[in-house]
Amino acid sequence: MWLVLNTTNRARIGRYACETTMARHNCEDESHAHSHAHGHGHSHEPPVETFSQQSLFAYIDTTKVRVLNAVSTDRSSSVSKYFLKPQDQKYDTSLYLESDADCQVLFQVPFTASVKIFSVLLRVNRNGSGYSSPKQLLLYKNYNKNLDFDTISDLKADYNIEYPNNVGVEPGYDNESLVDDDTFVKFDLPRNVFQNCESLTVLVKNNWSDDEDDLNRIYFCELRGEVTGKLRNTGVPIIAVYEAAPNPAHAKLESQTANYAT
Repeated sequence: MWLVLNTTNRARIGRYACETTMARHNCEDESHAHSHAHGHGHSHEPPVETFSQQSLFAYIDTTKVRVLNAVSTDRSSSVSKYFLKPQDQKYDTSLYLESDADCQVLFQVPFTASVKIFSVLLRVNRNGSGYSSPKQLLLYKNYNKNLDFDTISDLKADYNIEYPNNVGVEPGYDNESLVDDDTFVKFDLPRNVFQNCESLTVLVKNNWSDDEDDLNRIYFCELRGEVTGKLRNTGVPIIAVYEAAPNPAHAKLESQTANYAT
């Protein structure tokens, strides 16, 4: 079973178990998905279901994926393979990204075509010693400014999602795979917002422990949707480099991001 969240576009959103229907079942490939929709003046219509066949994995430009403030399990230069995985590696727990200096992570996923994003499927860590589940994740469509924490934090996100507390993989789990669909959470996105996407940038802003020293892990991130056309040739690169003089307050070292170009 996958936990499916339909969140609202607010800076602070409610807990995932809220006032709407708690027992709607939809067929999700060969499993079922629970839907926990949030209502804050928005429609209570259930979101259109999405499926693994709608994965945009084949349209991710892995050579241009960028990640800030994260390390991989073996510090490979091929950063995308640790969390942007094909379906046959979905349950792999030996590869993951882990936040480095603090709980925040910033990553940007460019596409080789213009796409419409319907949903995001995530698998992260449960709470544990030195670890806390991520809480707020901010999503930015076609972000083309400097890729750094200060710049992006000053901008309003196109959509905010809240990951439920303590859902995911135990930090101490040391097997190579975990076949458990309850450790995944799916977030349905507003389709009128995430159309004509050339890139998606995600900021993991904080965690449930409210302790910035508690780290988090991202085991799997799947973007679902459809291709809508070729990229426009604007002459402006989708990916921008982060600031030349990083803010010391973040302590997110250049040496730990410069190597993360797939």
